Amino acid sequence: TFRETVDSTANPTIVQGFNQVFILRYKARPLVWDGTITATGDVVNSQFVSLSNTATLQAGGAGTGDAFPSTDYGIYFRDRLWGIQPPDVVTPTQAVTGAQTVIGSDLLEPNNVTPTESEFYMNQGSADWTVGFSTYQENSLIVFNRRSIRMLTNVHATSISENYPITTRYGCAARRSIAQGGGYIFFLSDEGVMTLSAAQDSVTGMGLTVSKLQGGTEPLSKSIQEQVNNIDYTESVV
Repeated sequence: TFRETVDSTANPTIVQGFNQVFILRYKARPLVWDGTITATGDVVNSQFVSLSNTATLQAGGAGTGDAFPSTDYGIYFRDRLWGIQPPDVVTPTQAVTGAQTVIGSDLLEPNNVTPTESEFYMNQGSADWTVGFSTYQENSLIVFNRRSIRMLTNVHATSISENYPITTRYGCAARRSIAQGGGYIFFLSDEGVMTLSAAQDSVTGMGLTVSKLQGGTEPLSKSIQEQVNNIDYTESVV
């Protein structure tokens, strides 16, 4: 069923939110499965359905905001579905193209985006774009851009959320390289494998132990730099 329903060219991402499973697709409405399974004998019947083009609520009826965008990447965090607004599709509220916006749904309402609180402009007017996300502590979302890294705080209550830069020295080259381990977040940059942490730099030991997230000053992969130099950074590959 998946092979027939989801075109691989849409570069889909599968996201679980409580008892629901979402398949996010580029420029195609997200598909959602609520876990309902019916069986006739040994045949199991289950179905994904498309989210509406207009905002809807879990209990039924129309939402008060905008529908979640037709995007190919997202995560579920703090009871919200988060995604990247496609750069060639206008933003729901401001009707801006190329805004490089991070979109967060309303609490427990994946297909209702609150217009005044849940559009976060990352790179409007710059030669940068959003690659992926990582969660941090209880209420923060790390936004990995191609040439920078930013932080969204207080995402449990987006009306008081703040958006600030962590580093503009490097960004993330591949969203699937983002991984958490212990107190570190690892990712592939143009300089090699870098780390984010709230402690000392993992390679040099430089810096102070602070609660604010900071990036490493040297690549964790420095000892294998010859192999790193052979990585193909073509966008379609990474």
